Amino acid sequence: MTDDPDISCTHRFVRETLRIYPPAPHTPRGATTDVGIGEYELPSGTAVIMPQWLLHRSPDQFEEPLAVRPERWIDGSPAHEFAFFPFGGGQRHCLGRRYGLTLLRTVFPILASGLAFEPSARDVETSAAITLYPVDGVPLRVGSA
Repeated sequence: MTDDPDISCTHRFVRETLRIYPPAPHTPRGATTDVGIGEYELPSGTAVIMPQWLLHRSPDQFEEPLAVRPERWIDGSPAHEFAFFPFGGGQRHCLGRRYGLTLLRTVFPILASGLAFEPSARDVETSAAITLYPVDGVPLRVGSA
């Protein structure tokens, strides 16, 4: 991260948004060798799902996990390496990760500096296919800041 407080604030906001609403709610993988995970033995070929949606919202990993708190990222990353992985992890992370992060970190400050967004009073219902998406859109009232 940079020392520029505006950029740091943007990075924290982007990370917190991706924590609560990861682009992909889960990542499918397959065990390539026999492996033990905790008390479980998985033979080679076993399908494994890495559930970002659940892990990013886990009270074991994040204090007040459903609260939007960008300040939780001031000290960096969470204690566990895979407590936060919105684009997957390891060698097979999403190829669009850098593009997506660059776009979010570039476009968000431009929009936030000149516009004010007021969300609707209703909760946003989400659904998942390969990616997470809002079922009926996200109604916003947009005005000048």
